[in-house]
Amino acid sequence: MKKVMPIVLLFCFVAVRSGSANAFWGKKVEPVKKEEVKQEMKQETSVQTDIVAKVGERKITAAELDKAAEKDLMPVATQIYKAKKQRLDQMIEDELYSQEAKRQGKSVEDIKKEVSAPTATISDDAIEVYFDSNQARFSGKTLDQAKEEIRRTLISQKAGKSKNQFLSDLKKTYPTEIYLQEPKVELDISGQPVRGPQNAKVTIVEFSDFQCPFCKRFKATVDQLVKEYPNDVKHVYRNLPLAFHSNAMPAARGAICANRQGKFWEFRDVLFENATALEEANLRKYAEQAKLDLTQYDACLKDPAVDKQVDADLAYAQQVGASGTPTSFINGVLFSGARPYEELKRVVDEKLGKN
Repeated sequence: MKKVMPIVLLFCFVAVRSGSANAFWGKKVEPVKKEEVKQEMKQETSVQTDIVAKVGERKITAAELDKAAEKDLMPVATQIYKAKKQRLDQMIEDELYSQEAKRQGKSVEDIKKEVSAPTATISDDAIEVYFDSNQARFSGKTLDQAKEEIRRTLISQKAGKSKNQFLSDLKKTYPTEIYLQEPKVELDISGQPVRGPQNAKVTIVEFSDFQCPFCKRFKATVDQLVKEYPNDVKHVYRNLPLAFHSNAMPAARGAICANRQGKFWEFRDVLFENATALEEANLRKYAEQAKLDLTQYDACLKDPAVDKQVDADLAYAQQVGASGTPTSFINGVLFSGARPYEELKRVVDEKLGKN
């Protein structure tokens, strides 16, 4: 009987579920509809899929795991998105050229040659204007030393603009829509130093360290963006002093005190200018250069709330996935490292709908 019973039980279960039997131990059984079985199985599968672990009676759901791992996964998710977006952009470009070539009865190669054919002429005046606006990028070179580099850059920019305009026109001829969503983080900027219009279309949130050489490089980039887009870009600064930079923490504390006096940006500029000499003994001198009230500055540094604010900044950086400096978020999208000006300008233009 022990060997037979499992077979009988299994058979009874199947018979009842399938509705092939009208009675079970003398009781009438209503046939089960196939749609009801499918729905029940779907619900069971959904519940099982949502649970990723169980400890005793405690069930850990996929939603809980996603929230807990969000900060760890954000850099990875951003990399995956960028790889997909780059590939998607190329696929769209190829398809636009293909459809236009078919319309004109030409080859794709011929169309591309026509687009890239014009050779841009760059005047000396244009080179000089570019040099004056970007001197920080040329590491102390004179105009004559940087002239050919600038010429090549401007020619490349003009060729790129010509191609982008052509593709933009094609997207109107062949309506193009992109549904790929980029991962974003909703950032809290309350109480942080802010410059730029409150209703700006683009918000750059920077996590930075005053002793970090890459942050000093990024300062020039973000300053240029703020200057170029005075009505469209808002810049927010958050402290992220790294543990292996011995002078970064005192500088961050000083910056918080400068912000209390409404002088953060002036103090920030002085700190980055002296990024290799941020010993605590020098910070008061820098505060004086930034025209801070030194009596208020000294009193602020003794306030325990300053240390708590730095600790809160560090914890928040970890929460949103900012693990190194500089880390920036443009409208919630993460960018790690001192990204070049040209790249971030393209991003800003995309957010403003200029591309």
